[in-house]
Amino acid sequence: MLRLVAALLAAAAIARPQPQVLFAVINRGEELAIEPVAMVTKTPGPCAGCWRLHFVDARWNDDMTDDVFAERYYRHGRTYRVLTGGFEAGTATVDKPTSLGCVSLAATVKITPPLPDYWPALAVGSMHVPPRTADRLEATDEEKAALTVLARRGFRDRGVRAAILDKTEGTDLLSIDLNHDGTRDLIGAFEIGSTTDLDKILPAHELHRLFLIAIGDGAGNYHTDYVWYFHWADGMSENNTEDMHVVDTLDLDEDGVDEVITSTNGYEGNEYQILKRGRNGKWTIVYNGGGSGC
Repeated sequence: MLRLVAALLAAAAIARPQPQVLFAVINRGEELAIEPVAMVTKTPGPCAGCWRLHFVDARWNDDMTDDVFAERYYRHGRTYRVLTGGFEAGTATVDKPTSLGCVSLAATVKITPPLPDYWPALAVGSMHVPPRTADRLEATDEEKAALTVLARRGFRDRGVRAAILDKTEGTDLLSIDLNHDGTRDLIGAFEIGSTTDLDKILPAHELHRLFLIAIGDGAGNYHTDYVWYFHWADGMSENNTEDMHVVDTLDLDEDGVDEVITSTNGYEGNEYQILKRGRNGKWTIVYNGGGSGC
């Protein structure tokens, strides 16, 4: 009887969904590194072929210490699949654990073949993700212009003065089909900062940052679907500075719409977010955690 119970418990443990680690690929200039965005457990979802997602922050996982995590996932020579825009782009081979800050859980890696500098990237082990055809991810000049128009409109709607809207600068602009409808969508981060030229216009040093997701209609038009905004001015603590940028996108729950993985960088570190677009068309941050810092 005891043997039967033990066998049933063992079978249940084997059948229980196991967490898979979703890593962000970090370009440190002279070397590349990976660190966990989250540990992801997938269980059957409400639609055929889709999954419910449960996230755990690997840095603060009570069931696994950092040493155990490093021993399990950062063994020298271990390889992970590299995904960029959701398609298979190569492999990441672990060299050794490293530190990206006072609190960190990372490892240096070598990626083969090398990725272009401007491409975002994630790394996974055996996690199942829908297959996707390789495609360009860099936004064209026309797409950059369209996204900048939306960014200026977003700044204006949040009270930024018209006199400085033409100082809007974009970074990490990404072109990808988020909802898999055959039409490109756009993601980007924008900033209006207090430079020498702006000192003549602004009464005080100011900083405006905006992150947005825009959905395309296939005819070259886009509408803003999600906005994150940050404002800093003289008198506010430097500890309050923050920005958000895209890490990559991936259809984690396999419902036909990519989740957007972002990073918010603060004064002494960063955290990752996973944004999901619900059936009502609204984006929600369903996970916040991971990252490095002091």
